[in-house]
Amino acid sequence: MTPTATRPASPCIRACQLDEATQRCRGCRRTLDEIVRWGGMTEAEQAAVWRRLEAEARDATD
Repeated sequence: MTPTATRPASPCIRACQLDEATQRCRGCRRTLDEIVRWGGMTEAEQAAVWRRLEAEARDATD
């Protein structure tokens, strides 16, 4: 699976708001570090973040 073929360029959904308890964006669920580093991450690093976000979304619906 190629990330660009199946995923947007970024998880950002432009609903940026920091959750103080988790220190994650309430919109895209990334950490501040992931947000800041996103543009400089390797494809493998971005894919790892996507996998975590997708797994969390699946877990939330189970």
